[in-house]
Amino acid sequence: MKFLHLSDLHLGKKVEQYDLIEDQEHILGQIAEIAQAEKPDAILIAGDIFDRSVPSEEAVHLWDRFLGDLAAGSIPIYVVPGNHDSAVRLSFGAGLLHNSGLHIAAPCTGSPEVFTLSDSFGEVRIYLLPFTSRRAARDLFPEESDEIKTYTDAVRRVLSTNPPDPAVRSVLVAHQYVTSDEDPCRRCDSEDVIGGVDNVDLSIFSDFDYVALGHLHRPQKVGNRPEVRYCGTPLKYSRSEKDDTKSVTVVTLGEKGQVDIQTRPLIPLHDRREIRGQFQQILDEAKDIDEARRGDYVYVVLTDEIEQPGAIEQLRTCYPNLAGLSYDNQRTRTESNITIPDNVESRSILEVFEELFKTQNGKTFTDQQREFLETLIEEMGKEGAAA
Repeated sequence: MKFLHLSDLHLGKKVEQYDLIEDQEHILGQIAEIAQAEKPDAILIAGDIFDRSVPSEEAVHLWDRFLGDLAAGSIPIYVVPGNHDSAVRLSFGAGLLHNSGLHIAAPCTGSPEVFTLSDSFGEVRIYLLPFTSRRAARDLFPEESDEIKTYTDAVRRVLSTNPPDPAVRSVLVAHQYVTSDEDPCRRCDSEDVIGGVDNVDLSIFSDFDYVALGHLHRPQKVGNRPEVRYCGTPLKYSRSEKDDTKSVTVVTLGEKGQVDIQTRPLIPLHDRREIRGQFQQILDEAKDIDEARRGDYVYVVLTDEIEQPGAIEQLRTCYPNLAGLSYDNQRTRTESNITIPDNVESRSILEVFEELFKTQNGKTFTDQQREFLETLIEEMGKEGAAA
């Protein structure tokens, strides 16, 4: 049985003041073409359909057109809301749409929705798990509130209400930050994770044959399990993704225990890339670049020792979608030579705060202080997603 795995469309997103609707429409068209060519048995979309809980009209219309393109192939579609989505708004009319093959998970009710498909090897059960927070799980299971201390506890508790049968092939569609100690996930700047507080341990998904994840924006497996996978965003949404290859994940389940995972590359309307060199050199080289590449979202790093007056305006005549300008020279390297905590980029907000607290006070957090800070970081993450 073949699946197309997508996530994190973030329709309506703007990056560096640029509206990406045209870019998103282009890439969704490619995805629809891939779906027509691959003829999957189902399409799995693992959350963050929209970039905001109240999406723009243009974003809603684009989602509607995309669903129409996919529906033309009569392929069942399974969707879960992510942390950027309003689960209530996204699942409006889900009961009626169910008969047309579009299955959108409602807000979490304490048990994942389960759908069944069949092929020559028997049943495949598809579990839909909307983004689940610790607070939501506590509200759903108030009598167990004290036992739900982490996001791992929260997701484990929800899945336990309808656990997969180890003898039957099972697929989970979820939007969570899943981690493993063996092989940390690669992160990028466009993601919205809450500093490590919201991570879910890989171990709780051991009975699923494939876990279609959304939330992290780079395509990658989790830990030592290639069948627990983030497909990544269809577009590059930050400078840190400039060297990434975006793709659609194609998953084929054979008999129990056989999983084949491949990718199909996506080619953006406008790429996101970096150009480095001296100011005049960059202007001269731009003359030989074709018009399409000039429209890329370009980050320019100037190596001139003297700042160039009016550089942004002149560069925009060559690269109208200039995304950023910075200098890398002797002065900037000297100014940036300051002491910061070791490995701060790979550490969670909570870990950095703990080190700062210990430095200032000569002792570590109490359990109550750590619990308070985790809750505060979680609330700040929610406000940022809703902004």
